Amino acid sequence: MREFDVARPVAWFWLGLASICLPTALFRLATGRDPQVAQAAVAMLVLCGLLGWRGLRTLRGDDALRLSNEGLEGATRHFGPIIFGPRTRICVGDLEQVYEVGWSVWCAEDGGGQRLYWTDTYEGHDELVALLGHGLGMSGKWN
Repeated sequence: MREFDVARPVAWFWLGLASICLPTALFRLATGRDPQVAQAAVAMLVLCGLLGWRGLRTLRGDDALRLSNEGLEGATRHFGPIIFGPRTRICVGDLEQVYEVGWSVWCAEDGGGQRLYWTDTYEGHDELVALLGHGLGMSGKWN
């Protein structure tokens, strides 16, 4: 089984950003007397939590795309909802097409319309697309 994962520097960037924002938000919340400052600090705390959670999920490999002889397993949603999205598997024989959706998001689709998404920030993205493209061949069906 070959695993393709979001690039580690991206995950460390999210964690770094969260670790910078967190003390700032806590300080503003503790010292701010203005209600608007407090609201902004709470919004910043929520953002820090989401960024930190996303970074930790990435480092743990929860967002990995797995390719094996049986099929391709990954997230069924793209962009923001990929964080909360369920995972599924497309069997090798059912894989019909691989294409770029846009904004660096890629999709693998089976005949029933089931889709898996990933971005080109994944380590080994080019290798994955080449493997999937080679397997699909000119017919659009997996060989």
